[in-house]
Amino acid sequence: MSDLVSRGAKALVSAFCQHPLGAATGAQVLEPVLLGALGEEARSVVYVCQERADFGAYGMSPRALEPSLTAALRVVLGEVISRQHTLVATRWIRFRRGGYSLAADDAYWIGEHLRNDTIETSIDLSADETGEADIVFTHGDAVFFTVPQRLGQLAVVRRTASIARYDRYLTHRVGEREVYRVRLLFAQR
Repeated sequence: MSDLVSRGAKALVSAFCQHPLGAATGAQVLEPVLLGALGEEARSVVYVCQERADFGAYGMSPRALEPSLTAALRVVLGEVISRQHTLVATRWIRFRRGGYSLAADDAYWIGEHLRNDTIETSIDLSADETGEADIVFTHGDAVFFTVPQRLGQLAVVRRTASIARYDRYLTHRVGEREVYRVRLLFAQR
């Protein structure tokens, strides 16, 4: 395996392949150097406040990844799902107390980018765990996959028109803590 991918990638590959809809998550997949570089990038992004009751409340930026990080994540994605994919969209997200995103927000974003064999990768880059802000994926009306909020948590989910995503609400208990994530959509070339 690449030096960018830790031992956790093997377990992620197995879980992704065994999941009937193609979904897996793991906390020790990215090497600390790559995770640190992504975390620095997340804190340097200028976020635009998005507040619509029917979409969510969060900070967002579509800023592209630095080319070296893009190349590193392409290697990781290749190791994780054993395919060559191209990055088609990047979305940096920051949640604060009261923050959330709904499936309508996901439908708007994914609708622009959904192609054959689209893979969403979400990486949590937060300094602290909040015990909140889980990422929830649904298939039709049923929840089929939940990703806990913790530093380094990587989720890989095969996206289709019937799969939606939302981020659970951050309550007042999180205080001043913030949740940072980068979402990447890759499509087969």
